[in-house]
Amino acid sequence: MAEYEIASSEPNFMDSATEFIESNQSSDPIKFGAENEAKLVLVLQIGSANLRLGRVTDSVPEVIPHVIAYKQRSKSETVDETLLYNLEEENINKYNEWREEHLGELLSFIQEVRTKTTNTVLPKRLREKNETIAPTELSEPSEITSTVINPPNKFYIGEDALHLSKKAPYSIHWPIKRGRFNVTATQSHEMVLQSLEDIWGRVVADLCGINEFGEYKVLLLIPDLFDRTEVKSMVDVLLTRLKFGSVAIQQSSVCAMYSSGISSGCIVDVGDQTISVCCVEDGISNPNTRLRLNYGGNDVTRAFWWLIKQSGFPYKNWDITDRVDRCLMDELKEDMCHLDMELTGVKEYPFRVNPPDSNAIQFRIFLYDEPILAPLTFFCPSFITMVTGDNCISHKIQQPHSEDYLDDMNLLETKKDLVSG
Repeated sequence: MAEYEIASSEPNFMDSATEFIESNQSSDPIKFGAENEAKLVLVLQIGSANLRLGRVTDSVPEVIPHVIAYKQRSKSETVDETLLYNLEEENINKYNEWREEHLGELLSFIQEVRTKTTNTVLPKRLREKNETIAPTELSEPSEITSTVINPPNKFYIGEDALHLSKKAPYSIHWPIKRGRFNVTATQSHEMVLQSLEDIWGRVVADLCGINEFGEYKVLLLIPDLFDRTEVKSMVDVLLTRLKFGSVAIQQSSVCAMYSSGISSGCIVDVGDQTISVCCVEDGISNPNTRLRLNYGGNDVTRAFWWLIKQSGFPYKNWDITDRVDRCLMDELKEDMCHLDMELTGVKEYPFRVNPPDSNAIQFRIFLYDEPILAPLTFFCPSFITMVTGDNCISHKIQQPHSEDYLDDMNLLETKKDLVSG
């Protein structure tokens, strides 16, 4: 068994193909033809929050929010799926009590690993200080402008969808949730496929400048733990609906290995809503090592939001139902959170709010251990969410599919026949 190494959680899957092409550039017509052929290959990686797309010859992929806004067919249709999964009002008090109960676990862990002692800051005093901070309105215009809907389109995708006015007659849909199709009471399996077709088709046309898909090939990157029926549906969207020339499927962990220049290692992919762990040996993903944790960066954002609310978050107009405010909270997490246990004491954090179509506003907030506590919730998932079932999913045999001759059941039966023969 080879020794496993840790690879980056967000590898550039296009590096290997790019290095190969650059090293083989020549006046040789055969090699020149191979280079042009590579420009016709697109890499598509589907995530719960983001979609990554680009040619294999690109240095880095294009990244856009994997979201779509459809024009409402009636005034009663007001679907707006939030990035920070909101709680029903009757569960908020129970949820807060439950979190406070588990907060002690994280505080005890921090005190154990720190090499120097610090003075404890009372949360009440910190809250009182933050609540007295007044915002400063800047003369600079906001960096965000609302999406113009004149004339209105049938749908908007990516940031255009997120920057629609709250009064705009559009419903927000995220086709992927926790790494799986987001099938709900208001969104059927067919609606998910239609959303994927609209998003992928528009992104390829706008970002890659491609209108005729027939001569292009797609490398579809899928998670290590995947549903074969959902993969079949995605391939159907690419081949039948969008009419790409051909599709190849590969697991993200294997591509991460080769893009890092090694053939064996352990991949830890920290995503927005899931964390995937898988060991790859000699370019083969080991099924017995595949794990998926049903929490990710979005849950850390939600934990950080709860923590700074307890500390007197000075932006009083912050609204979980506002799409721009939800994106702001994600930015604050990325700018403020860390895992340096030796950074102690109260620290001032300035941040800027960009209300659409108005001037920017400058705020300040004083925080103590909140920037450390939020990312530590990765190691204490009980703080993130009320776990009602198995939060860790491993490789399991899936239900057989009549059109899939390589499904798990068929492979098991084939193996039995070979052994008995």
